[in-house]
Amino acid sequence: VKNACDEVDTLLDPLEKTTDQLGAKTEDEVRSVLKSIESVTARRKKEISNFQSELLGIDQDRKDRSVLLLKTLADALSACAHNVPGEIERILEVKTLDLDGVLLENQKSIKVLTTKLSVQMLEDSKKNKNRWHEGLLLWKQKRHRHTVELFIQRIRSPEFEQPPPVEEILGVIKSEQQSVYDGRVGLIKACFETPMKVLVPMKVRTWEEQNTTLNDKTGDTFDSLFGDFKDFVDNLDILAETILKNLVEELKIHDARAEWGDHESVEDLVDADIRPLIKERLDDLRELLRVVTTNVSKQEETHHTVMTQMLTYFMNLAKKGESFRKRLEEFEVNYKGEEDDCIADFKEELERKEGQMRQYKAEIEDAVHQEDLDGLKQQVFEHLNVMEKRYRDHAAQLLEIHNRYPGHTANFMRMQT
Repeated sequence: VKNACDEVDTLLDPLEKTTDQLGAKTEDEVRSVLKSIESVTARRKKEISNFQSELLGIDQDRKDRSVLLLKTLADALSACAHNVPGEIERILEVKTLDLDGVLLENQKSIKVLTTKLSVQMLEDSKKNKNRWHEGLLLWKQKRHRHTVELFIQRIRSPEFEQPPPVEEILGVIKSEQQSVYDGRVGLIKACFETPMKVLVPMKVRTWEEQNTTLNDKTGDTFDSLFGDFKDFVDNLDILAETILKNLVEELKIHDARAEWGDHESVEDLVDADIRPLIKERLDDLRELLRVVTTNVSKQEETHHTVMTQMLTYFMNLAKKGESFRKRLEEFEVNYKGEEDDCIADFKEELERKEGQMRQYKAEIEDAVHQEDLDGLKQQVFEHLNVMEKRYRDHAAQLLEIHNRYPGHTANFMRMQT
């Protein structure tokens, strides 16, 4: 009985005590707890039945052995007495009245005991179902909060905060800008590579036409990308309305009215507390579209106007910048690699030492003599001292790597200037 009660307490623990993650459970998971409780009750009922059968079996065994002994006694008395068998049997029946009374009393006690156990089982079953029902009501409240929290997390996720399609479009815009820049750089290089003796006004006008053609093509490409950006924002707006509708339907299913606050319906709750969050994200995306459109268009116009004058500066800057970034990346990779190797070696060694500690723990649990425990304790302390020293050595080694970084960084920067 105690084990059954403890098992039920364990099953109901997520619904009564450790309810921090209750909202994350599905309704099927919550209802499965009730099925498990009913299974415990059924198993308990079966155990009571088996217990009753076992007690009856014990009494039946006593009765069978008593009959066998009485038969043996009757045969022995018949062999040594002068009375007839019937007279001996009547004498034995009188002598066994107490035994029959005990057997009858045992059967009554078994019946009373099993009846009490069955009644207690039914009362506990009713109590456990009431506890589960209270947990179900608590789950509805927490599920409501969990659902709203997940929805808000989705709103604040990259899906709305920084949508991947928007990043992709911006990446394409960036790539197109780079492509146009490369084309203009190539045009400027052609200008500088052209010998002075062949540099004539007609040649310059040809380059101007090439620049105009390149600018027109870029404008058409950007217009198409900006259209894709706007279409995505419009589709995201439609998606937002759809998921808001789904949220309303799910909250209606939970029907946790205590979570509605001053609102009369789920729709009012969503419109007041959640819809503004989505609207804010959509407004940010529309503002981003406006800013990107304005700035890119302005940038393209400026580049088209000042391209020839700024070509040499931008080309040198790009080459130096690219070279610097590669060397900087190599520098950081080397530093990070040294740091990671140091940490990885330490973790590997630490895992071995912790494995030794677990072995000591197992040996302590298995030890039965005080002398063995004292010896193991001394070994543990010595091992802990070794681990402490290794921690200090690792800290010193890692600190040395970090301390070298500013000096190496300064030397690296001096080499780049």
